[in-house]
Amino acid sequence: MYREQGLTDVAVLFPEPGFNIPEWQARSYGYRLLNYQTLPEDHFKITASQLEELLENDPHIRIIYLTVTNNPTTFAYSPTELDAINAVVSRYNAAGREIFILADLAYIGTGKPEEDQARMATFTSPDVLRHCIFVSSLSKTHSLTGERFGWVTVGRADIAAAIAAGWSNSMAALPADWQLRYMAYVRLIRARPWLVEKLRALYKLRRQRFIAQLQHIDKEQHLFEHIFVDDDATVYNWSQLRPGEDAFSLFEKTGIAGVPGSGFGYSDEFVRFSIGVIPVPEIPLTIS
Repeated sequence: MYREQGLTDVAVLFPEPGFNIPEWQARSYGYRLLNYQTLPEDHFKITASQLEELLENDPHIRIIYLTVTNNPTTFAYSPTELDAINAVVSRYNAAGREIFILADLAYIGTGKPEEDQARMATFTSPDVLRHCIFVSSLSKTHSLTGERFGWVTVGRADIAAAIAAGWSNSMAALPADWQLRYMAYVRLIRARPWLVEKLRALYKLRRQRFIAQLQHIDKEQHLFEHIFVDDDATVYNWSQLRPGEDAFSLFEKTGIAGVPGSGFGYSDEFVRFSIGVIPVPEIPLTIS
């Protein structure tokens, strides 16, 4: 679409830390990447004022990749934060500079339903919705690990038409057994809607148990600078290690594997853990 408009320098803003596969995809399509390091004091979320400054300084930013509930940090944007970000983007669009929010919703559904609904309600205003592209997935909400099974929702018919060919080609390229398996998933989920509630409860239990386990280990070995308590969502934990520690020394001392922060465009003093499903020792849940 931008190529048809004759725009040769189109930048995509990626707040870090973040899921890096979309960055590889954007680079392969010739977009310029602008990576922005968020701050721990902001819970690793870009603020409206930071976004305003970035858009002001780089007139070629046309797409903002926004993970509403973040992988790897486990923190989610509040409705107030989303309203402020949407207001910034709407002002630029109203002034004639078209900017899209590419909203990654992969972890919407892993948290409290009423909080997720409040987050999504911030996008329903027509002037906001028309500049949004929503990417959703069943892989995390329904524990389909490795299955990139989802859908795209857009707020404008012309955008839907512009991306339809790419979407159709992607679907047509899937092996037949994949297509059949994915359709079987849909039928199973429709027949058993209670599955997502049970999975959400399992994720919550696992996050609490895992954080308690890390806190117990830290009391004995003093490995962490900060064990972050999530926004009651995702299937991860994001923590900060003490100076001199990294993901590899942590694994050597505890047997717990994590992904270094550099895997998400951030510092290796941070590490992301997957909560897993293996039971942990019974530890009192005194999460603080």
